[in-house]
Amino acid sequence: GETWTPVNSGLTEPNIMSIYYFSGKLFTSTLSNGVFISENGGDLWTLLGTNIPSVKGFTSIGSDLFAASFGQGVYRSGDSGDSWTTVNDGLTERNSWAIGTGDSLLFVGVTSGYIYSSETPGNSWDLSSDNSFSACVGSLGENGSNLFAGTHGSGFFSSSDDGGSWSRASSIWTVETRALYSDGSLVLAGTDMLGIFRSTNSGTSFSMSNSGLNSRWIQAFTMCDGVIFAGSGEEGVYISTDNAMSWSPASAGLTSDNITALSTDGQNVYAGSYDAGVFLTTDLGGSWTAINNDLPVVAITTLLSRNGSLFAGTATDGIYVSHDSGDSWNPAQNGLPAQSYIRCLTAEESLLFTGTDAGVVFTSDDQGNSWTETAVGLPGEAVLSLQAKDSYLYAALNAGGVWRSPLPVLMTDLTIHYYAGQVIMLSWPSLVGAVSYDIYQLDNPQQLPGELIATQVDTFFVQSVQDQTQRFYYVRAQQ
Repeated sequence: GETWTPVNSGLTEPNIMSIYYFSGKLFTSTLSNGVFISENGGDLWTLLGTNIPSVKGFTSIGSDLFAASFGQGVYRSGDSGDSWTTVNDGLTERNSWAIGTGDSLLFVGVTSGYIYSSETPGNSWDLSSDNSFSACVGSLGENGSNLFAGTHGSGFFSSSDDGGSWSRASSIWTVETRALYSDGSLVLAGTDMLGIFRSTNSGTSFSMSNSGLNSRWIQAFTMCDGVIFAGSGEEGVYISTDNAMSWSPASAGLTSDNITALSTDGQNVYAGSYDAGVFLTTDLGGSWTAINNDLPVVAITTLLSRNGSLFAGTATDGIYVSHDSGDSWNPAQNGLPAQSYIRCLTAEESLLFTGTDAGVVFTSDDQGNSWTETAVGLPGEAVLSLQAKDSYLYAALNAGGVWRSPLPVLMTDLTIHYYAGQVIMLSWPSLVGAVSYDIYQLDNPQQLPGELIATQVDTFFVQSVQDQTQRFYYVRAQQ
């Protein structure tokens, strides 16, 4: 592997999905132009006569060659690839992602995460395990009643029942969705290979929207003053002034092409890069300035502008915060493990949430001054995205699907009802469609209406929080 030469003569597409050597022939599958064969070590390629769509991989047992097709299940050839037939008896899912062999068994992995096996290679299939693997979900978003989940290779999904069930969008293909953005009926999905998909009907259907883009690798979105910003992993920043129908480069002043995060405070736009820190534009992308004073880490993974503060998550040293639009930075890591790899940041009302590469979610109720571990019960996979919607916080996991936890309920109009002895009942008028009353035993009722100290009675707990303007309480349901 020290030296390489191209062997692409006859190939009509450079996007290679799989390559396999069998019976003196090289078989290679492409992203969208089918399967090619070479019988002279790659010097010349010819298109396979049989149309096998979207082959994700090949394997062989004895004289049989097998191909895993996304959409058509498994194909078999007994004559070194000259002819092919489908072998899907018992294979109830036809979106195949991987195929392999072991101990004379044939295995195929499908979109749902299940693995099927065949003891008589290809003649019949059975579930190899009752447990499914979960997709890698790289980005979350919401639009009205819809929750969106963009996966790394398994497609784009939406749910209208808080994640109870999911529907796959057929108009976004099986690429990695890196970023989501929604505003009204407009929904944008940024991918790692095919650029931007655009929906104007709240995510029901999508079409490509890459006019003016020189990059097909999009990692972040934001909007400021009607201008939509898109961050590329290889070409800096692009902007759109026509509702994402067309794009133009806006990278003047950037010293990095790998833009990992975008955020706005309504006037300024901030861009985070993986190799040059944070940048600021005050003229909607006309020019950018580095704002890295007192910021010791250049690998920025996520940005969040909230209530006059700018938070930057890093890949090696937790979170930093700036209260002056990036002129200066301070650590905001109290309660976080040392040198945390921060994957995402989001906010809901006065609460901040962050997800780490170690698979833990932390919450801050004091603008990042301190963090507390929350959402106990996650399986430990990296938390790639967080989204607050309705009464839940949703977490997108690497190879773990989507999880949810009840959001803390902020109560500024708390009503305290006294009952016999020291037992009280708390109620709040704003909580609709959820539990309305929870019972607690007061430890010291004479302290009211100051600090509320209560002993947990049921499956809820109460915690008091002090901010600069008022005292309020919140209740969070246990999972």
